[in-house]
Amino acid sequence: MSAPFDTLQPAGSALDHQKIKMRFWVFLTVFIITTSSSQAETALEVQSWCTTTANAPLLADGKVGLGTTFDDGFCWGAFAAIQDLSRIEMLGNPLLVFCPPSNSTRIEYVKIFLRYVDQHPEQLHMDFAGVARRALAAAFPCTPPN
Repeated sequence: MSAPFDTLQPAGSALDHQKIKMRFWVFLTVFIITTSSSQAETALEVQSWCTTTANAPLLADGKVGLGTTFDDGFCWGAFAAIQDLSRIEMLGNPLLVFCPPSNSTRIEYVKIFLRYVDQHPEQLHMDFAGVARRALAAAFPCTPPN
């Protein structure tokens, strides 16, 4: 498992805050473009691309031993963007409408997605981003504070 991604945590300086805002807008733009495109990747395509990533070995240094194919890179990069966006709140609510624990990992996101599409084959023809959001929302629901 990879280390939790924590670069979006506030670090205090104005420069760090600017970097966070810039990253947010870049990821949001890419995410919107990919989810609204008529040629966006389907859940079926990404499922096939992520299978080897989900089974990648954990190396001695704690990193995931990814392959070097386009499929490996697409899977890892797509879930990196989702992981980054999952840490962002808008008006006090999570941007992607799921609430992962702070120690959740990217490989965990990949495995949750794969398990979800195995259980919901009727969604395989749908856009990957929407299916991934539903999978992660089912795994990490947000509960209102008591």
